[in-house]
Amino acid sequence: MTGARKPYWVLAGGSYYPYQVLRRRAELLEIIGHWDQARETYERGRQVLSAEGHPRLRAENLVRLGWMLQNLGRGGESAGLYRQAEALFRENGDLRGAADAVSKTGTLHWAHGEYEKAEACFRERLELFQRLGDFRETAVSLSFLGNAHLARDRAREAIEVFSRALEMFREINFLSGIWKTSCNLGTVYCSQRDYGNARRLYQVNLEAASMMGDRQGVGIAWGNLGNVHYSLKEHGRALECYRQYYDISREIGYRQGQAMAAGNIGLVHRARGDLEAAAGCFAEDLAIMESVGQKADTAKAASSLGFVLMELGRLGEADPLLSRSEKLFRELEDEDQLGDVLADLAELRRRQGRQEESLELALSAMKGAESCADDAVAAKASLTAGLAYKQIGNNAKAAEYLEHSSELYRKLGMPEKAGQAEREMNG
Repeated sequence: MTGARKPYWVLAGGSYYPYQVLRRRAELLEIIGHWDQARETYERGRQVLSAEGHPRLRAENLVRLGWMLQNLGRGGESAGLYRQAEALFRENGDLRGAADAVSKTGTLHWAHGEYEKAEACFRERLELFQRLGDFRETAVSLSFLGNAHLARDRAREAIEVFSRALEMFREINFLSGIWKTSCNLGTVYCSQRDYGNARRLYQVNLEAASMMGDRQGVGIAWGNLGNVHYSLKEHGRALECYRQYYDISREIGYRQGQAMAAGNIGLVHRARGDLEAAAGCFAEDLAIMESVGQKADTAKAASSLGFVLMELGRLGEADPLLSRSEKLFRELEDEDQLGDVLADLAELRRRQGRQEESLELALSAMKGAESCADDAVAAKASLTAGLAYKQIGNNAKAAEYLEHSSELYRKLGMPEKAGQAEREMNG
């Protein structure tokens, strides 16, 4: 028995054996989804290294601890750890470690909607690993860069970069890279309404993550498959997938995943007309996203909850949520989402009897929708504008906007909404 243990002690890292054991244990806990225990183990590793010294291992542990805290919704604590780690790596000439710390900082910027800063971090990571001649990490960097393109609505560039990365990962059979990049590439195709390619890539995501035993990856794959089914109006199958994502995320402590799954379940309930159930799901989504500091997702959740409360006739509760969502989207300079919430605010003001404010918001939403080529927002805002003009007695303007709304809804394949506009026009 003693002879069998000696190679393990040597490979474990000599005098730093206690930390290496802790790190291996934390890695295993992270993979199987016991994130709180993994965080505690990394904290213990930090204490061991503080006593021992060794700056490279200290920096490495700071990055790992920061990443666990980020996944647990404590990104504010992560930022300082990443900065400390990057400084330690650079002081010791470790470009590889510095690149890892920079990329983690980039993911924090990305999570807070600071996409330009995130892209700068990811480009720096790519350059560092190209200088090091690291094939695998160059592919990882390309995948990060693809995320930045995706967040900034550059679909063609995102598809090109993700496809290059996926080809490189397959060449070396790197399962972690395969599941993450197939997931991201599928998301681009989904945004382009190419649901066949999206479904194919999400299945690759599910298979690769399952082979690794990566429960977070498996949950994300189920969530993305749910998105495909939802987009195809296969609501029953979408709900099954979203519940898988919710259950897995909750079990492993992946709070952002739990929030996203709750929000998506809410969308299914809303599509089925169960607005009370939808409101409960959106409220859970909002509470978690607020607690983890996800600004963009907080704005989306507030918008979704505000809209449902408005439809339930709870205008007083809807008002602060939609107003807050508008403010956040303006801060994020997210024109696409801003147009949608402006259209909802316009309808809220109309129902509150504030027709002049309603018209101002509706026309602003339509202007934004034109610049973004968003017919859905334009149709919704035009319907509200038509109804507001009708209520103040300007029948000519009402007919103009209601007719425009009907045309757009027919173009979008939404005959029921088109019929609503036409009935108001003829009523």
